[in-house]
Amino acid sequence: MLTELRISHFALIESLELEFSPGFQVFTGETGAGKSLLVDALILLLGGRASAEHIRSGAREATLEAVFSLSGHSLILEKLKEWDLLPEGTQDLLLRRTLSREGRSRMYVNGRLVPLHQMVELGCWLVDIHGQHEQQSLLSSKVQQDVLDAFGGLLTLRDEYTTHYHRWQDLVRAVDDAVRRAKERQEREEFLHFQSEELGKAQLVPGEDEALVREHRKLQNGGRVLEIVNQAYDLLYDNQASVLSQLTEVRKLVHELGTIDDNVRNWHESIEGGIAQVEELVWATRSYKDGFQHDPARLEQIDERLALVQRLKKKYRESLEDLLARQTRIQSELEELANIEERTQDLQQQVSRAYQDVLALGQKLSEARQAVTGKLEERITAELAHLMMEKSRFHVGLTAVLKWNRPDRMALIRSSSRFVRIPVRACNLWHGWHQEGNSPG
Repeated sequence: MLTELRISHFALIESLELEFSPGFQVFTGETGAGKSLLVDALILLLGGRASAEHIRSGAREATLEAVFSLSGHSLILEKLKEWDLLPEGTQDLLLRRTLSREGRSRMYVNGRLVPLHQMVELGCWLVDIHGQHEQQSLLSSKVQQDVLDAFGGLLTLRDEYTTHYHRWQDLVRAVDDAVRRAKERQEREEFLHFQSEELGKAQLVPGEDEALVREHRKLQNGGRVLEIVNQAYDLLYDNQASVLSQLTEVRKLVHELGTIDDNVRNWHESIEGGIAQVEELVWATRSYKDGFQHDPARLEQIDERLALVQRLKKKYRESLEDLLARQTRIQSELEELANIEERTQDLQQQVSRAYQDVLALGQKLSEARQAVTGKLEERITAELAHLMMEKSRFHVGLTAVLKWNRPDRMALIRSSSRFVRIPVRACNLWHGWHQEGNSPG
């Protein structure tokens, strides 16, 4: 049920908010009062064709919003859950559409952006807009099918059929792919073996490119590195005015001062800590200096290794980590190709079993539909009688097909003493009634 309608900067309307209560409601007014604008706004909100002309003069954007209460409408609620558009714990539906002068149009369902076709399909369930020659939802074979399944309580069975149908189709595609790969196996195996040999010969190691770059930078600046380390070592230790020598003298002075003033005795700990840290730094610089080798041969090796790694990264357009992952994928695919015939046979057996499951469920669903068509026919015919069409007859026709959401085609056929049925499209809705000798009634 439509509970609220909010319109902003649409056509002649600057701002309008309407709240609807349950029951029949009528908008009246003279021609030009704006009654049709409300219907136009609702049509546009539900996916109608939009243009900048719909925006109120002087405004940059038009906004249309509607709130529907879906309590008791299980079919629509299930559809929203299927699309992941229904927040937990709510049965309200908020639709929103914005139009801009630049021609942009955005549609939202419960705050989430949705494509046009989804809003249109949802609109078919929410609103029927009747005018001359308008029986929109009844002309949709999908709506007819959904009505029959909802009436008969067959939606769960249909979902089960749909799931098995999709699984069967996935397996069919997998078999086609396996057959194609079997035909191309020799060429593919040669290609994969070449890549495997090339990457295997390189013996790539994770993170080695970055490590090589760092080592290259150090060796390339080897002379300056040794110069810096020697200077640091001299300043720290290897001359009379070194940091360590001066800290040792400071320690003596602080010790002497402590014998005079007890308040500075805690300085001694700080001095000892500083000396210990400097000694560690002296040891580190000495080890670095003694262990560093300015090796031109090693630098050349690094250049060659980096060139190889960069060439492979450029050739395959992948990072080093991706190249390593490629090696794993290649081995997996080679193993799979080696067993492709066995794999194909297994898939074909799965396809056969899945197809039988689909047929069985399709037969079950078709029989269940056939079982409820009579009840639906009786209910509709009774309603037609209440509308002064006592001689009208309503018939549901089902034809077996194999599709993802239905194993049947459905046709709704209405007949009466005044009308002759004209089939329009085989296996779709049979419609188009022609009054004998007169214009259509």
